[in-house]
Amino acid sequence: MYVHDQSQLRAAARRLQRYRQQLRRHAAGQSSAAEFGLALADNGLSSAGHGWTLAVALPHGMLTARQLRMLAYVARRWDKGYARLAGQHQWHFDWPRLEDTPRMLADLATAQLYPAQAGADLPAHHIRAPAYRPAPANPDHAPATPAFARWLAAHAQPHHIDGYAGVTIPLQAGRITADQMDALADLAQAYGHGELRAAPGSGLIFPDLPRASLFALWRQLDVLNLA
Repeated sequence: MYVHDQSQLRAAARRLQRYRQQLRRHAAGQSSAAEFGLALADNGLSSAGHGWTLAVALPHGMLTARQLRMLAYVARRWDKGYARLAGQHQWHFDWPRLEDTPRMLADLATAQLYPAQAGADLPAHHIRAPAYRPAPANPDHAPATPAFARWLAAHAQPHHIDGYAGVTIPLQAGRITADQMDALADLAQAYGHGELRAAPGSGLIFPDLPRASLFALWRQLDVLNLA
């Protein structure tokens, strides 16, 4: 997982306060179109055909279970109950109301999630490796089924630690519902050090799973229509 630098977190809080002020100035007709456009871009907002899109940065494509739950909360509270993974480094909300975006950004910041394209104020961070526990290199999947074997062949990835594997979770066009986000956060905590990553294309990865847990994980993903 990545760990933020505290001084940069304070800088991000100041940027959010500036954005609130910029929105008020725009509403009062006190800022130019160019000034307001720059304020939007600095806070991850872009104009779309239907309104606005808010882009949230995923440094190194990494995401904790806590952050995924916050994305789910924001999707329910401020959007239409879903969000969209856009490549490996951004999470998009496609239906925010502009007047709600300061509160969206404030909620996201409580989980150390920040807007994409935030310039020099984007919080710095460093990477911390998970604490691996010994795991059997070749676990016995006695109750395995042909469907599980096919899923394993399609979605399991090799790992540099014996007894572990990565697992990809494909997402149709990168789209995921708030309920699915909450469920994946629970599974990440139950089986995978509480961490996920964005996959190349449009999907998520459980990067550090004991191989002995894969059958149980598959059964739960199948219930979620994510297997």
